[in-house]
Amino acid sequence: MRIAAMVRRAGLLIATLVAAAVATGFAFLLSIDPDGYRDEIAGAFRVATGRALVIAGDVDLSVSLSPAVVAEKIAVANAGWGSRAAMATVERAEIQVELIPLIVGDIRIARLVLVEPDILLETGPDGTPNWRLPKSRGKPAGNGAAGEASPIPVFRRVEIVGGRLTYRNGESGETIRVRLDDAAIGARPRDGALTLRADGAWNRSPFSLSGTVDSLADFAAGRPVGVDAVARAFGLEARLAGTIAEPRRPAGLDLRVAVEGAGLSPLAAALGRRLPTPGPIALAARVRGGAGRIDVDRIRLTLGSSRLSGRIALARRGARGRLTGKLVSGRLDLTELLASPGDAREPA
Repeated sequence: MRIAAMVRRAGLLIATLVAAAVATGFAFLLSIDPDGYRDEIAGAFRVATGRALVIAGDVDLSVSLSPAVVAEKIAVANAGWGSRAAMATVERAEIQVELIPLIVGDIRIARLVLVEPDILLETGPDGTPNWRLPKSRGKPAGNGAAGEASPIPVFRRVEIVGGRLTYRNGESGETIRVRLDDAAIGARPRDGALTLRADGAWNRSPFSLSGTVDSLADFAAGRPVGVDAVARAFGLEARLAGTIAEPRRPAGLDLRVAVEGAGLSPLAAALGRRLPTPGPIALAARVRGGAGRIDVDRIRLTLGSSRLSGRIALARRGARGRLTGKLVSGRLDLTELLASPGDAREPA
């Protein structure tokens, strides 16, 4: 009986301490004027990245067990030579943080929502990328000890609505535009599996992506994970399924790949490249290895009336690679494969 009483008292004490900590956290949050931290946030961002951050809209805070901060009309400055003033803009950003883990120093983002992010990635005439940040000057303000590592945030769910990404090559003039109508990535509550879905367009060609990674915790820790994903774009459907033993490298690949479609014409048009365009196309293969060597076996390829099977291996030795393999074709229609649409005045 005494032991049971001691357990009850210990449980009551722990519950009281947690309640006191939560109450203190609530009191602190209620005393905050989030709009007053606008300049402090911008200053810390400039110190960390060397770029200016502007929050032109409202900044609001909702207090709960998962307090949320909402900021509107956010802009991150571009490189000085960039084609526009802002490298990235966000119409509205919402970040929801779990309060109790925050009290003990863990940063767990329950939800991050970005509405209408517009990101420009570009290179200058000399190939310099605008995402190369200048070296930060000074040290961020804070009470942490020198050299103390900041806690790494853990994201439970990230959502993007109405996003745009533009890549512009300053040397060639090539421009790629990606529209992201709706995208979400997050951890499934019942088993921690990471789920992903996205819908949008690549240079006006619609695409969709969905899939799962067995465990977000395993992925973060570098432990083996299972992968299962499907992508649809350019009239093709691609499936990827299998395991990655060392996801951080990545290495220990054991993946099955399958691609099917009516042909390569939509892909050729989207890329602006000449590709063999007979249809249908079907590809199946197994990919293994990683970290210096990739083996692709069980290859089965159908392109138009041509058939191909076999295996190939790519090994990296220093700065050079070595490609070996064996491919067998029961039927190979070179006339069909070499034919490409285009201006008839071009030399054959």
